[in-house]
Amino acid sequence: WRKARIDKVAQDAAAKSCALGAPTGCASFQMRFQAATIHRVFGVPVCFCGPTQNKNTDKFLERVARLKAASLFILDEFSMIGRQMMGKIVYRAREVFGPLASDGDPFPDRDFILAGDPKQAQPVGDEPLYKEGAYTGKGLNKPRSGKAPPGTPSCSGLTDSGMLFRKSFEDVVLLRQVHRVEYDLPA
Repeated sequence: WRKARIDKVAQDAAAKSCALGAPTGCASFQMRFQAATIHRVFGVPVCFCGPTQNKNTDKFLERVARLKAASLFILDEFSMIGRQMMGKIVYRAREVFGPLASDGDPFPDRDFILAGDPKQAQPVGDEPLYKEGAYTGKGLNKPRSGKAPPGTPSCSGLTDSGMLFRKSFEDVVLLRQVHRVEYDLPA
């Protein structure tokens, strides 16, 4: 019994050391190992992204604990993550870890991996991560019901934060051969 309990504690600690996310529920389901959508992992809303109003809720405190416990962050299907979405991730990370480091890395002493194929689906309602330059869209980061609270970033501010974070990545690995699993189906 004791060994089984120790194994369970070790498995729980290992699961908490890595935060896995993807832009869609389908993609996160395929990742397994407690993966979730980017929206759930980082607390990023679909539309408006502003300061968390109540930081004493169980939901917020659980997210903070989970993000602080993780030493590795992996986001799959990165082609679907746009510049503003990356900025929203950075914005939420600042709420947890504090201000950005000088190199633009909002995840201090942690590793961050973007996985996927840039030739797959593009972000919906956002600009792709590889696009350079300032935000030129007409979108506004404001709630549907009135005025944005103080501390709310603009769309261009989110885009700038996302691009600064993207530039902090040091290593790139390109896989040059496509591998597919082939199944032999009975006739």
